[in-house]
Amino acid sequence: MPVQTTLTAPGLEEFLDALVARVQCESGVPGALAGQARAVTARNLAHLGPLLSGRDDQRRVSAYFAGVLRRAAVRSNAPGAAEYRRRIIAASLAADLRRSGADEARVTEELAACLGAGRAGLRLAG
Repeated sequence: MPVQTTLTAPGLEEFLDALVARVQCESGVPGALAGQARAVTARNLAHLGPLLSGRDDQRRVSAYFAGVLRRAAVRSNAPGAAEYRRRIIAASLAADLRRSGADEARVTEELAACLGAGRAGLRLAG
């Protein structure tokens, strides 16, 4: 007898919790910054309702959260915020270089020149 399952859209709160966990684990975002971005996003996107209606809502919430997180990192002096700002700058620089056609060796060289030799080992997704 086949098992029937019902797939439901994630709730806004549940989705934000997952975003917070992901940025803390994958990007090393300080908990205070992630929590602040979560609260602002929840407050400003509450009009979407308790359930997200699909992928478009999820993308919208993810993009809004990322923007709030970047703005919070720029303004914050919380522990870890400076390192996260450096990662944002490095990722932006690497993306710009890749869009311009630079190969990975050039990307690494430019990052080392801009961020210092000790930070050249940052691994950035391509």
